[in-house]
Order: sequence, then C-alpha cells, then structure tokens
Amino acid sequence: MQLLASRLDAEGSENEALLFGERLRFRLNVPGRHMVMNALGVLAVATLLGIDPEEAAAALAAALRPGDVVLVKGSYGVGMKLIIDRLSGEGRT
Repeated sequence: MQLLASRLDAEGSENEALLFGERLRFRLNVPGRHMVMNALGVLAVATLLGIDPEEAAAALAAALRPGDVVLVKGSYGVGMKLIIDRLSGEGRT
C-alpha cells in the first residue's frame, strides 16, 4: 500500500492510495495525516479479509467524525477480524 496523494483540510482529507496494485480514492471526515495513515492500515486489513476496499473506504467516511471515539470492549489482545466483526454487528450475543 502506498499513499499517492492527500489533501488535508480542517474537516478531513481527500486521499488517493495504491492498495494491492489498485488505485483507491477516499475521503476521511476527521483531520490529520495520522488518521490517513491509520485508514490505510484499516483498508489494507479489510481488503485482506475480503471486504471490498471501496465499501470499506465509504464505511470509514461515514463512521468517523471529529470528536468520535471508538472503543471496542474486550478488544485488547484479540485479532482484527474479531474487532471488525464487533464493529459491524456480527458476533454480538
């Protein structure tokens, strides 16, 4: 994965990345280059888990807003798949 371009503004960023040989453009609604880099990692893992990268990018754009904090109870030391399942509503009891 490689970040090709990123335009940062006060509300977020417009980004273009190369993800497993495919170009992907995505918007983040939270500011900061660190959030762009975090999103790249999330998009890479989602793609490896078989999630369409454009759908994952759209979900990130919809889910992340300034001031939001996401804490997954019991997530310490568990795999990323479990965290994604919990955030998506799968695996709930």
